[in-house]
Order: sequence, then structure tokens, then C-alpha cells
Amino acid sequence: MGVAEAGLAGGFRFYAGLSGGLAGALTLLIRLATLWFATFVGIVGLLVVRRVVGEPVGDVADEAASAGEAGAAEGEDETQTVPPAELDRKP
Repeated sequence: MGVAEAGLAGGFRFYAGLSGGLAGALTLLIRLATLWFATFVGIVGLLVVRRVVGEPVGDVADEAASAGEAGAAEGEDETQTVPPAELDRKP
């Protein structure tokens, strides 16, 4: 357990008067719930965006796929780099 988890478990023991085992179990349950809640919200958000925006269809999808394959086949790198001097310039 990390410092935050130890603080949670200590708080449960001190303020709520829970036993050490119950405080530890409750702390782990809270950590698992908070982790998976955020993951669940992200998955739902992704599905909603895909439904609202949709997938590329027809010629646009075919052109994007063929352009990606052609660039990968030729070994072209489509990334662009910004020179350090341009990063420091203010608008």
C-alpha cells in the first residue's frame, strides 16, 4: 500500500473505529472502485462519441486506409518536427 492508502486505512481505524482488516479491505475496495469507475466512464464516452460522430465511410475510409498503407510501405514518416526556435517564439 502507498501513503494515500495507509492514510485512508488509518483514518478508518482512528475516526470510524474499524478493525485493521476491515479498514484495509475497505481501502482496497475504494481504490478498485475509483479506478474502474474512471475506466467505465471512458469506455461509455468512447462509445457515445463513436455513435454521434460515426465511423469513416465509403471513399474517405478507403483513401485513408490506402494512404496509410502506401506511406508505411514506402517508409515515409508523416510526423512533423518543430525547430526549437519556433517553440520559443511568442505570437
